[in-house]
Amino acid sequence: MMRPFFFGKANKPLFGMLHPPGKASRARGAAVVCPPFGPEYVRAHRALRELAQRLAADGLCTVRFDYYGTGDSSGREDEGSPEQWLDDIDAALLEAKEAGEGGGVCLVGLRLGAALAALASLRRHDIERLVLWDPVVVGSTYHTELLQRHRALVAERPRPKGYHVPDLPTELLGSPVTPSVRAFFESLDLLTVEPLPVRRVCVVCSDANPSSERLAARLREQGSDVHLAHSPGHRVWRKEDEFFRTLVPQAPIDTIASWLSP
Repeated sequence: MMRPFFFGKANKPLFGMLHPPGKASRARGAAVVCPPFGPEYVRAHRALRELAQRLAADGLCTVRFDYYGTGDSSGREDEGSPEQWLDDIDAALLEAKEAGEGGGVCLVGLRLGAALAALASLRRHDIERLVLWDPVVVGSTYHTELLQRHRALVAERPRPKGYHVPDLPTELLGSPVTPSVRAFFESLDLLTVEPLPVRRVCVVCSDANPSSERLAARLREQGSDVHLAHSPGHRVWRKEDEFFRTLVPQAPIDTIASWLSP
């Protein structure tokens, strides 16, 4: 039975959801699930819940959470920052480790959450496994993609006469993009970061994704044991119609759970 809770600093409480192993199971470790950015998180919420339940059923005490300034965590949307979100991952890992009864801990991230998970792992030496699910590898490319989708959405909707999307809008697809977030997008490039201290990494691709494949190759060159998994599944974080909102990308979830199993 999943359990909601608040954690982190008293002046910046974060909302989390703990998925403990079933009553018949003893925790063999812990996992933290790092969500995507903005509307992609909203659309992927059910998939991440299903993933967390699956990991818990396999014996991993799993924590899902909302970054500061997002979801049910404290803070305004425009108060969140990538540096704060990395601190939030650290706080979630602390909670997961305590609940996991001393077992190993792993990080699982989707889209921008995968990039944040990779960067968070650079600051630690206790992450045993890292899962990067359709990671955002180059932030500038991701920013351009969001901007294109935002412009297309605005073009389809009623708007004041003469309105046009500014070159640098302060929100994309309904989510604020502050100067610190935009700067993070423009500077992010996982292909240039220093070697990760995590020895075992799984890169999951829901479709043909050259950037993810290049990332996997780069991590191998740096000494990580990398499993590159092509696991086709619905990219629910991109779909907007009612039908796709009910779908769960089962194949990638199965791949992740299998790779993290004992």
